[in-house]
Amino acid sequence: MKYQEMNLWSIKDVIDNGEDGDFLAICDNGKEYECKYVAEYRVMFFAIPADAKILGYLKIIGTCKNGMSFSK
Repeated sequence: MKYQEMNLWSIKDVIDNGEDGDFLAICDNGKEYECKYVAEYRVMFFAIPADAKILGYLKIIGTCKNGMSFSK
């Protein structure tokens, strides 16, 4: 499934949700970067190249044998 077809979270969606969480930042360079949101400080922690634009976030909701699962 292409990322454009998925419901990506905006940073506003993440903040409005108000819960700590693990996310994947989906970037315009075709790569995904793991990041973590800490609601107490309203901050997203990640290491992403400066030239990559974040298109949105996918919330990691758990893991399974085959890898990660994401919310829509």
